[in-house]
Amino acid sequence: MLTIAPTRTALTSPGSLSKLAVICEPSTVNTRPSTSFILQVFGLLAGIASKRPGEMAQMKAWKLDLWIALAALVVSGLTATAALYQSKVFSDQLSATVWPYLSFNATNGPTTFVLTLENDGAGPAIIESAQLSLDGKPFGAMDGVIRAAAARQPRHSTLAYATGSIGPGQVIRAGANALVVKLAARDISSFRAVYPRVSLGVYYCSLLNRCWLVKLHTNDRPAEVTGQNYPHTGIQ
Repeated sequence: MLTIAPTRTALTSPGSLSKLAVICEPSTVNTRPSTSFILQVFGLLAGIASKRPGEMAQMKAWKLDLWIALAALVVSGLTATAALYQSKVFSDQLSATVWPYLSFNATNGPTTFVLTLENDGAGPAIIESAQLSLDGKPFGAMDGVIRAAAARQPRHSTLAYATGSIGPGQVIRAGANALVVKLAARDISSFRAVYPRVSLGVYYCSLLNRCWLVKLHTNDRPAEVTGQNYPHTGIQ
């Protein structure tokens, strides 16, 4: 940067022109960068150069930790899913080993009739309730049904019978059966006429507290029931 400073000199002769001495001298402002400024710039660059590798390493480490966390999360999810699946498979296998299957079996003969409740399943059946009715009227025992049939029995014809009890707490083991009624007579046509009007339902459960309802006069498999409370009644 230049500074122009006017200077007056004395006129030594008339013909002389006034001389203007232009003195060009450097400005008092220093145009060179100071040493401290240069040092500050170099220090800043050195700081950036020294920090950048550290920051990049820190970012790489953060990304690595993130990937490790995501991988751990995925592995944990897969492990939990596999555990749940194995638990379900084990539960199904255990349920199959203790699954009871009740059904009514009626045996007809010329002079006999036998009705039993059989367990064809793999596990014991725990009876919770048994309900018997004739034409919609409830009965607590097969005696009432047999008496209704006996009213139609021909004179001088004896109807001999035996009944079994089915009630709450009774257990029918796998492969076993429980007697419902057994009749013997010279003529049992009167009971055969009443039998289709008989309604009998048995509510039972497995050892794993899975429950079913089996009904007389139906070929359907026992229906699994949940969340239903049946009265704790039985038949004699």
